[in-house]
Amino acid sequence: MGSVTPPSRAGTILLAVVVGIAGVAIAVVSLGANSYGHVAGSIPYAGQISAPTDLAYDSNNGNLYASQAGSNNVSVMSTASGRTIDEIPVQPPQPGPIPGQGTTNSIAVDPEDHAVFVSSPWNITVIDDRTNAVETRIGDVGVMALVYDSIDDEVFAHQASDVTVINGSTDQVVTSIPVGGTNASWSPMVFDPVQDQVLVGTWGPEGCSQNCSPNPIVIIDARSNTIVGSFTTPSFPAGLAVDPDNNNLYVASGFYVDPSAPGEVSVYSLVDDRLLKNIPTDPSAIGNRPIAFDPVNGYIYAATSTGQYGNNLTVIDGATNTLAGTIRLPSEDEAIAVDPADGQVYVGTWGSQGVTIVSSEPAFAGLLEWQALLIFALGVPAAVAAASLGAIRQLRRTAVYLGPGTKNKRA
Repeated sequence: MGSVTPPSRAGTILLAVVVGIAGVAIAVVSLGANSYGHVAGSIPYAGQISAPTDLAYDSNNGNLYASQAGSNNVSVMSTASGRTIDEIPVQPPQPGPIPGQGTTNSIAVDPEDHAVFVSSPWNITVIDDRTNAVETRIGDVGVMALVYDSIDDEVFAHQASDVTVINGSTDQVVTSIPVGGTNASWSPMVFDPVQDQVLVGTWGPEGCSQNCSPNPIVIIDARSNTIVGSFTTPSFPAGLAVDPDNNNLYVASGFYVDPSAPGEVSVYSLVDDRLLKNIPTDPSAIGNRPIAFDPVNGYIYAATSTGQYGNNLTVIDGATNTLAGTIRLPSEDEAIAVDPADGQVYVGTWGSQGVTIVSSEPAFAGLLEWQALLIFALGVPAAVAAASLGAIRQLRRTAVYLGPGTKNKRA
């Protein structure tokens, strides 16, 4: 497990009213000083997985799909049961990091068509999320990064110096867009639902191998599938996230390919592509990569690697673009996925630690459920106890942290 470093703002007090035979009992529960999340558990790996290359959450079935380094499989993890429920072989054995095996890379979920797209060095595999069976394979060229466009129902696939556009309904290639750059191995993409555009991170000019500059972020109009602009970042854009509430782009800079990059997240306006500020993540960081926006609480979570014994999740408040705090993780963080309905953050880590669950749900919720059950056990009529429990569970679904500097997006 991990420990949470609290920010410097005051905690929140919540009053819970429970009805019983003797009248009204008021439980005063402190949520603590932390409003941006805490480590709430983990989902253990199964099979061959020890290093997830990507994680994606599927809102249709509540499952996580994890691609794997050194494996031809995709792991399917149930967030309801907290265990791995399936291993899907998406490729025949191919040469890779481990002899006789390959590597699955990026994952994009198309909930509209019940499809999970998985990239590999050889092609794209499409999985039906209702059966977890392989439906088809697309192309014969290696793909590293994938992103789903929920407005136009298309999947964008970054391969080498091109982006291929795939129709989500037919799985057919629509077009290919040259974006330049020298390497797509760590080049991220993100979909911007406000402007209906896809932003593609590229790594330096063609032929560059290390400490490359400039590093353009290419802007693709998803309606016309054409390039409409670009802007450069001072260091390699290793991770991208969009906050549609403030119309900002968050760029995690640095990774092992660029040792000179600072450990920071840069904030750009998506209105005019202007740099707004640089947010330091950790002075000892040797790299940032995965980064994700949580639409429930409005925070941005950035994975920060500081070496074998120091791995944090940096949390940025999207309302103020300031550092909210850090969450200590058990091992190096490689991938992040967010459940947009309840705000759970899932972090894929190296080794046997599994997927770490970071919850933004108030810590009082489970305690109050136990209080309602205790009332029933002490002889309160079943209808009253059931009503109390139902009201408490409704509170869990609707209430997010109400403390200073937070957002309540479910109210």
